Amino acid sequence: MRSLPYVLAGGSLLATLLALLGRLSPILELLANGHSQMLALSLSAVALLLVTRNVRPAAIAALALVINGVIVAPYIFPKPNPGIASASEQATVLQFNIFYNNKDLDAVAQQILDSNADVAVLHELLPEQWDTLGPLLADEYPHTIAEPFSAGTGQLSGGMAILSRSPLERLPVDSAYSPEDRVLLAAETELHGRMTTVIGLHPHASRFETRKINLRDAQIDGVVDLAARTTGPVIVAADMNITPTSPTYKDFLDRTQWHDPHLSVGWHSTWPAFDTPFGFPIDHVFVSNELIVTGYETGDGAGSDHRSLVAQISFVN
Repeated sequence: MRSLPYVLAGGSLLATLLALLGRLSPILELLANGHSQMLALSLSAVALLLVTRNVRPAAIAALALVINGVIVAPYIFPKPNPGIASASEQATVLQFNIFYNNKDLDAVAQQILDSNADVAVLHELLPEQWDTLGPLLADEYPHTIAEPFSAGTGQLSGGMAILSRSPLERLPVDSAYSPEDRVLLAAETELHGRMTTVIGLHPHASRFETRKINLRDAQIDGVVDLAARTTGPVIVAADMNITPTSPTYKDFLDRTQWHDPHLSVGWHSTWPAFDTPFGFPIDHVFVSNELIVTGYETGDGAGSDHRSLVAQISFVN
């Protein structure tokens, strides 16, 4: 039993150090997504060890606490984007993984309508879900590009749709980035008189299956490529299956040279949908530098395992 405090402290520190190596392995990257959880656990470990007067193990756990705290603190204490002073017209974008097994489609439709979004991107869309949702939303969102998915290689979660109040023009996406079972959608629409590119992204969550890992990386490459070739504002609505502390998340923003929206608007956990202090923010709305994310709000999930994410976006003058 005397070794138990050291096991607790050492385990906390080991997990934290392994998370820092997330770029080396997709499996280690799973740990990198959990720095906020490790922050809470290491804080609990330090408190418990101090109360039980295990000072040396507490010092080990405190090192894990400091490392996780440094990584997570910018998201706990967000700072407004400095460009907000020059922002003008505002638009609303909804990002929503509706869950392929969700039967409460009336609630899903109502949550979409309640968001009052100019553009909505839906993930994990099945044909039978779209058969119901399409007519329910048609009055408010007469312009849609839908690619529901029900069979094929991979998970039953590759379908997607973009809904808009303004006309949509679908943009071509290379099949290497958008195979039949895991679509990557891109379209152009008008927001406040400005032609804007909207991209829907939902890469695989798996960190164990080579094909899914490779497709995830290819789809992220595809978004970077599309953004680089696009003139004008770009919006990416994504269930990315990674949090802001993931190295893949940071690499994506480094490659696009876009601002991390969570640094300005905070953490905003979206998975799981039920209320928990240990949730993960894996749904995101990213914008190019012609735009600024000024706010995030989350819904209750409406039968999905994800909360919906509503982003307020302003144009930079």
